Amino acid sequence: MNIVDSCGWLEYIANGSNADFFHPVLSDETHLLLPRLVVYEVMRRLVVLKQDFAVEPTLKVMSRLPLVDLTVAQLAQACRALFIKPNQVRTPEN
Repeated sequence: MNIVDSCGWLEYIANGSNADFFHPVLSDETHLLLPRLVVYEVMRRLVVLKQDFAVEPTLKVMSRLPLVDLTVAQLAQACRALFIKPNQVRTPEN
């Protein structure tokens, strides 16, 4: 499963310089989860930037995705899994 943060969504929507990086992940809807916070952040930014033309198509795609609520603990665990190897646990002392 994949999750794309609001910056990734906005880069893709705007066809920014890194849009190609996000294309494969955002196109694979069967493996994409959508945090509720990302919906809020993306819509808020589109409204602030007066990109009303992008709201409807973005919501159409987002409405097909499973919404998830990520807790702080889940986010921390995911971050830890990305950056710390199983036998490389760090403590404040080292």
